[in-house]
Amino acid sequence: MPEYRRHGYIKEACKAVIDAFKEGKILKPVKTDREDIFQTKPFDPIMILGSCQLENTGSRRVMESLGFVYDGIFYEKRFCYNGEPMRAHYYHLLIGTTDGK
Repeated sequence: MPEYRRHGYIKEACKAVIDAFKEGKILKPVKTDREDIFQTKPFDPIMILGSCQLENTGSRRVMESLGFVYDGIFYEKRFCYNGEPMRAHYYHLLIGTTDGK
């Protein structure tokens, strides 16, 4: 909603999730020998993907300010608008890689 834009809420929420992954607070289930028991361990490395509509410059700025790398424009044939494939900017952020990030 327009009245909640440009206050930094989304950036702070995204930063909290990214930090939780970095700190190992978000864990993935790992199967054990028993089908009814799982262990958990941190994701390492992890790739977070982001996308936004072509005209959404605000979302692009948020992703770029958080360190996301621009991958380009992709066409989504699964999602159409007026018979045309949706186009979106795509980004990625690597966490837990050997470069120390």
